[in-house]
Amino acid sequence: MVSDTIPQPVLQDYQTRTINDAKNPFYSNAENTSLDAEVLFNELLPLGYVPFTAREEAETIHEEQLWAWAHEGKYGPIGPYVAPPPVPESAQWAAPLTTEAVIVLQQKVADLEVMVDQLHKRIKALEEAP
Repeated sequence: MVSDTIPQPVLQDYQTRTINDAKNPFYSNAENTSLDAEVLFNELLPLGYVPFTAREEAETIHEEQLWAWAHEGKYGPIGPYVAPPPVPESAQWAAPLTTEAVIVLQQKVADLEVMVDQLHKRIKALEEAP
């Protein structure tokens, strides 16, 4: 579990990050004023590369560095912005989930997690049986 390997204060301090490496940068808006990349931060090494967005008007030092270094070509060429596909008309009129529906879905997911855990225990018991 991530919280076991990375102290909570480090996870919560999003202002202070040190870029170890980055890959696959691409513009994430049509104006080319933001770019996304997979970034390896020294403080978050157990997570590996994580998605990160840097904006031209950066708010943190590491965001400013990523923006500058990506434009210098340090992480390869910056891919172009690709607009998302249009939302089908049938989906545009779909009703949003109610709070009650979300709660029911969360409970069903929790129930499934319990069942999967029980299955894992049964499989382990079977594997250990003589």
